[in-house]
Amino acid sequence: MSKSLSLRTKVLATITAALLVLFTIQYFITRVVLFDSFAHLETERANLNLHLIRSVIEQNLAQLEGAVQDYAYWDETIAHLKGEAPQFFEENLTLQGFNNLKINAAILTDAKGKVVFSRSARWDSKTLIPTSQELLRLSSGGGPLWKHPNTKSKFSGLLMLPEGPALVASLPVLDSNAEGDIQGAFIWARYLDEPIIKLINDTTRLDLTLKVLDENSSPEALKLYAQLKDNPTYIEELSTSMMRANSLLSDIFGKPALIYSTNIQRDIYAQVVSTTGYLFWSSFAAFAILALISLLFDRLVVQRIVKLTRQVSEVGNASSISFNRIPESGSSDELAHLTGSVNNMLTRIEQGIAERKRAEDRIYLMAHYDQLTRLPNRVLLNNYIGKAIHEANKTQSQFAILFMDLDRFKNVNDSIGHQAGDELLTTVADRLRSFISGRAFISRLGGDEFVVLLPDLFNTEQAEEFAARLVDVLNRVCVIKGQEVNVSTSIGISVYPTDGEDIDTLIRNADTAMYRAKEKGRNNYVLYCKHMNADAVQRLQIESSLRHAIERNELAVHYQPVADLMSNQIISAEALLRWQHADLGYVSPGKFIPIAEETGQIYAIGDWVLRAVCKQLRTWLDHNVAVVPVAVNISPKQLQNRHFYQESLNILREYGIPTALIVFELTESTVMSEDEETALVLPKLQSAGIRIAIDDFGTGFSSFSRLHTSPVDILKIDQSFIRRINESADSEADNSSNVIKAMISMARALNIRVVAEGVETEAQSNFLRKNQCDAIQGYYISKALSAIEFGGQLRNQVQNGHIKTTPKPRSQPVSMLHITKPDDVPSVTKMRQANETQREAIDGEAAHPTSPSPHSGNGNGNGYTNGNGNGNGYTNGNGNGYTNGNGNGNGNGHHGNGTNAFTDLLTVLMPTKPINPAAKN
Repeated sequence: MSKSLSLRTKVLATITAALLVLFTIQYFITRVVLFDSFAHLETERANLNLHLIRSVIEQNLAQLEGAVQDYAYWDETIAHLKGEAPQFFEENLTLQGFNNLKINAAILTDAKGKVVFSRSARWDSKTLIPTSQELLRLSSGGGPLWKHPNTKSKFSGLLMLPEGPALVASLPVLDSNAEGDIQGAFIWARYLDEPIIKLINDTTRLDLTLKVLDENSSPEALKLYAQLKDNPTYIEELSTSMMRANSLLSDIFGKPALIYSTNIQRDIYAQVVSTTGYLFWSSFAAFAILALISLLFDRLVVQRIVKLTRQVSEVGNASSISFNRIPESGSSDELAHLTGSVNNMLTRIEQGIAERKRAEDRIYLMAHYDQLTRLPNRVLLNNYIGKAIHEANKTQSQFAILFMDLDRFKNVNDSIGHQAGDELLTTVADRLRSFISGRAFISRLGGDEFVVLLPDLFNTEQAEEFAARLVDVLNRVCVIKGQEVNVSTSIGISVYPTDGEDIDTLIRNADTAMYRAKEKGRNNYVLYCKHMNADAVQRLQIESSLRHAIERNELAVHYQPVADLMSNQIISAEALLRWQHADLGYVSPGKFIPIAEETGQIYAIGDWVLRAVCKQLRTWLDHNVAVVPVAVNISPKQLQNRHFYQESLNILREYGIPTALIVFELTESTVMSEDEETALVLPKLQSAGIRIAIDDFGTGFSSFSRLHTSPVDILKIDQSFIRRINESADSEADNSSNVIKAMISMARALNIRVVAEGVETEAQSNFLRKNQCDAIQGYYISKALSAIEFGGQLRNQVQNGHIKTTPKPRSQPVSMLHITKPDDVPSVTKMRQANETQREAIDGEAAHPTSPSPHSGNGNGNGYTNGNGNGNGYTNGNGNGYTNGNGNGNGNGHHGNGTNAFTDLLTVLMPTKPINPAAKN
């Protein structure tokens, strides 16, 4: 009896002790861990708020840099420095401009450091104020803001002035291409005064306060500075419900200048303190109830279980999965039933342990082996590589990682089916098992990727020899579902420790080398070298940045004119995409367009380009600019989108752009492809009035029969042929000239207009004119121009009649189109009479009755260009339209009765001054 009581006492003591321990732990977690955690969260929130404020200040500085750049890289600014445009800044940097740009001071100095222009204002109240003498001193000759060592130089940051802290940006004055000699410096300032602080507070929804660090600093500011000297931030706990976050800003010279602070309500922390108080007392009550329940449990249950406990204690600790059973008493009370249940439970435990062992074996196989090929997977591969690293470090040896990827495996899945793809993977795995022996280890990472670990290398040549044999072994025909499938692989090789000292680096570098093998034509191997990582990092950076290029306004469209060889007029332009990355600078389309096509971003970029062109055309039309058709480059992937046709027309309708003003340029391989979607959409686009041009003609594989039946309006000869035209008298006899003649003759026979790309010399132009090429494009005419520059060229063309080309060497920048004086230009009527018989592509049956142009009309009807007769259209025979023929008549269009040539009806009133950037904002 005493033993039983002693046991119950132990049980009660144990339960009581457990309750006390739990109560203590709960108190510790609540009062220490939980409170500290939420206090840490409040501190993190304070740091985030400080980071947000700094980000907004940096955004203000970036906006200031961008705004001053618009003026610093402006030809009119240089003209002003030379005294040629004395009123330019008086008209552009008005008080309204200061308000729009939110700047307080603008200072322009010449190349000698003399202040040529300065103006200061309170932008919020639109009142002029004296310019800071300190800012003038720093911006003039000898000042740190004036002298720029090179064209890429810029100074920007915080500047402490007697008038208060200010954000300052200084850029060298260059021409509109950001090139040439430095003509001076342009310095803008934006005070961090009450209006700017209010804007920052409204943006961040915080209460920003600033404390200046100078000889007059308050004791509080000095105390904060002492805390911030060695720390990026300093958090003050003002109370349980309020805290203040402080951080430090340095000026443009790196000197600590400003402390910015913000107060933060500790509402979460205060709520946690209140809530945990209730939780503590609730837990205390719960523990007291549990103590009472344990006493009752002792009296009602524990005493009756004592006997059963003795019987259970007789069950031995078996060394196997078998357990001794508890002897049964033969009675039928509750404890007897419990005894039987315990014995049954032991039986089920035995069965469960056996099943668990079998399950563990299955799980191990699933966790470490590929289910399809039964090869080791990534987990087991990592284990083996780890062991190989350890062994190589001990023996000072090398080993290689061969990363393999099957070439064009996706084609098998797409053409024969995924089951066939699985069968192919199994076949490849069997071949690898048969070939690889000894200590080499093979693994499947997933998809069509395999990795081979090749240990104990004496030199890298061994790995290359092994990879070469592996390529040969896999480069054999497989019969899958009754079809022969050619299998080949690309292999990348990395060697330990030369190419990496850990698992991830070795696999990643081998993967990078594998992709280089694919770029070199597949079915081969490449040994990793360090420069591959730089290429991969740059590609990744371009791919990542490209996703945000549109929203960051980094993309722009430039326009390269296309000139008619007979009239020397601009008859169209090609829209060329430009990307000015914030960090990488100018990124060539040759780099980012293939990445955009591979990642699928080409759809959004293509849509943006078409919209940008339509928006610009709409702007020109609204300002009575003599617009010409614009060619937009279209990716093959865009054409494969089933909605491309309708989406393109919707964009044109949205901006009210006639289809006659849009040309879609496609590569030769795209037009000649067998793709069903492409074959359907091109005729529909042509029927809608959008012309189709083949770009870079001669570099693909065109057949005469396909070209004859394809919906093509314009053929653009690739510049590689044009470059080979000799400037000597023998140019007519060389092979390149004969090829070009053949292309022109073929196109004219098919009634297709011909444009020569990449024309850079007068000799090339003369050769093409002599051989009846329709138009030319290239630096001989003009480089790609901004929308403003190209709009000016269209205006000058209307005013002066035609263009005069000046050939420029490739190594030097090419100037804009040069416009002749009106006195040097024959009348438009005479030009038309001289050229009328040679312009079959736009004159229709008037010149070639037997071969009407697809853009001409004869008699009553619609036409986009010229023709004799009455008709309605954007370009009519006799009537109204963008381009008119001879005579008078009625027709629908944007202009009145036409008379003679393409430019007769287009009177343009382009602004003679540059557009004010402040007004644009």
